[in-house]
Amino acid sequence: MIQFWISKERDVFHNLAIESWLFKENDGSHILFWVNEPSVVIGRNQIPWKEAHLKELYSMDASLARRISGGGAVYHDGGNLNISFINVSTKDDHYRLIKETLDGFGIEAKIDARGGISASQGKFSGSAYYLYQGKLLHHLTLLVDSDLDKLWTFLKISNEATTSKAVESVREKVVNLSDLSPELTTGKLIDSILAQYQACSLREITVAENNEIDKYVQEFRSWEWIFGKTPEFLKKHQGCEVKVIKGRIAEITGDDRLKNRIGAPYRPDYFEYDNLKEEQNVF
Repeated sequence: MIQFWISKERDVFHNLAIESWLFKENDGSHILFWVNEPSVVIGRNQIPWKEAHLKELYSMDASLARRISGGGAVYHDGGNLNISFINVSTKDDHYRLIKETLDGFGIEAKIDARGGISASQGKFSGSAYYLYQGKLLHHLTLLVDSDLDKLWTFLKISNEATTSKAVESVREKVVNLSDLSPELTTGKLIDSILAQYQACSLREITVAENNEIDKYVQEFRSWEWIFGKTPEFLKKHQGCEVKVIKGRIAEITGDDRLKNRIGAPYRPDYFEYDNLKEEQNVF
């Protein structure tokens, strides 16, 4: 029997923590609906500085988070609905569910090879999955009425010369579902999905639900997770090449004046500006 949940949180770290707690600490099948304040969520194997404009992101009080699953970077805000399928049937079943739900709003959806969902006007959903101790987490986004200007302000389209095995996002034209079907709202979308499952109840959840959730909040919020989990990469800067391991500068070749920065958290502005900012600055 599937348990249906809706998060009352809006903090991206709280919601990622709730999702992980449901996934890792609970048996059975769960579907979680959640919405975040403005944030960029990168995949487990991505480079933050390559995927997001961090200066713009932080200056506008948005957040950067890293999820446990792979895939590309996505933008979240109050107009984006996230759905987590935890140990619920198969990914193909989930795509079929979304497609049939959108059919009811007159939207003809197509599924691509990477798990993206789109209409002829553009893409409105991306997805990723993660396996843990025989359990499947498959989560996806749905752009219902998001601020697409902020999406393109925060997400980076990069042709920078970076050498790494990290996953790079694929940028595509996007569209809001509300532009395709004006009567569609996040609430109506949730109700339609619940109706397909013939669900009788939707349980609210917050971080206070269980003390164990807080340990996940602290992990997702930490520098060690957001930046320290960055895959190793080489980046060419003005007159030098920088090797970064676990988010820290490991080697610098080409400019001996910068050797004192080895071991420090990586910051592109170390190699672009004369005036250094505080170490916590990660632009």
